[in-house]
Amino acid sequence: MLFTVAALLSASFSFVSAQAQKPKGKFGKNSEFYNLLTNEQKSMLEKSEQEVKALREAFRASLDNSQQAIMDDKSINRKERREKLNPTLTNEQRTMLKLINDTKEKQKKQFQASLTEEQKEAFKKLKQEKGNGKGKMQGKK
Repeated sequence: MLFTVAALLSASFSFVSAQAQKPKGKFGKNSEFYNLLTNEQKSMLEKSEQEVKALREAFRASLDNSQQAIMDDKSINRKERREKLNPTLTNEQRTMLKLINDTKEKQKKQFQASLTEEQKEAFKKLKQEKGNGKGKMQGKK
């Protein structure tokens, strides 16, 4: 249960920096991959982005002053913020985080299902060329 909540919190914390600056890298709106998408797929992504944004805004609006202070504390890292915030969350807030996570997962599956084989290959190639973005030290021990 704690791991699930931590994973959900992780998703909610990442939106602050993601919303502040649209990615322009390998999969952002100015990327090679984005340019391969149909207008319908681009519209699907935009709609998904707006839906998740609204859910995240609702979650942030539900935070009390002490919870907001934890979220805004830049002197601690993301993991420490989750550890401090987790015990203060109400059941309603936990449900909101689960809804955000479930919505993102559903949208991901729908988008992946809309991709053509050519788009899937291009996506795979870009991931291999530029890494999968899961850390700076990837592949090093």
